[in-house]
Amino acid sequence: MFVGGQEAGAMSVRRFRPGMASTVVVILLFPALLSLGFWQLDRAAQKRALHLEMELRRDAPTLELERLGAVNLEDNIGRATALQGRYLSPQFLLDNRVRNRAPGYEVLTPFELTGGGVLLVARGWVPAGNDRSRVPGVEVDDDPRRVPGRLGRAPSTGIRLAGQPMIEQTGTSLYRIQHVDTAALGDRLQVKLPPVLLFLGAEAENGYDRAWPVVSADTSKHEAYATQWFAMAGVLLLLYFRINFRRESST
Repeated sequence: MFVGGQEAGAMSVRRFRPGMASTVVVILLFPALLSLGFWQLDRAAQKRALHLEMELRRDAPTLELERLGAVNLEDNIGRATALQGRYLSPQFLLDNRVRNRAPGYEVLTPFELTGGGVLLVARGWVPAGNDRSRVPGVEVDDDPRRVPGRLGRAPSTGIRLAGQPMIEQTGTSLYRIQHVDTAALGDRLQVKLPPVLLFLGAEAENGYDRAWPVVSADTSKHEAYATQWFAMAGVLLLLYFRINFRRESST
C-alpha cells in the first residue's frame, strides 16, 4: 500500500554521514580557532600579571641610583627611581608626539650618573608650533642634581621613512629624531645607552608636560576576542553536524 507516493510503513530518519571535504575543513579550522581563543586568554592573563607586578613596583621604595650596573634596570621598570649626577648635551626631540590633538616633541636629555653611566631622561612634552624650522628652547644646565622619576621603556612608536635621516641636527646641541633607537643615539653621544628611560617625575624641576601613559589592567579586549574565536569554533561544529546529518528512508 502506498501513502502520499511512499510505501506504507516507510519512514524518514536522519543519519550522520560526514563528507570528506567538510571533515577536512573542520579538522583544520576547529583546533586553529580554539588555539586563537586560548591565546587571547593567555594574553589577558599575562596582562593581569604584568599589571600586578607593576603595581608592586610602584609601591616599592624609591631606588637611589648613582651608577649604571648597580641594578638590572629591566627588572625595575615602573619603579620610582632617583638619579644622582648631571645633565649632558646634546639633547633629542622625539618628533610626531601628539597631545590633545596638538603636534609636539618629547624632550630626551642624556644624564650622566655620578658613579658612571648615561641614561636618557624623558623631561616631558613640548608643542612643536607651525614652523618646523623653529624648535622649542629646552636648555638645561649641567649642575649636579638629584632627578626623581620612574623607569620605563622607550616609546616604540615613531616614523621610519626610507631616505629620511633618523637623527636631524636642528641646533648646536639639539637633534630631532623620528624614533628612539638607543644604540644609534648612544653612538652619537659616544656612550652606551640602555634601552630604558627615566620618565621625569611631576615634582622634578626642568620638566615639561609629563602626562605619562600608565599600564592598564584592562583585559576586556582580549577576553572579547577569545569569546569571538570560541563562538566561531562552536558555529563551525554546528554547521558541520547540520550539513552531515542526512535524511534517509527506512522500512
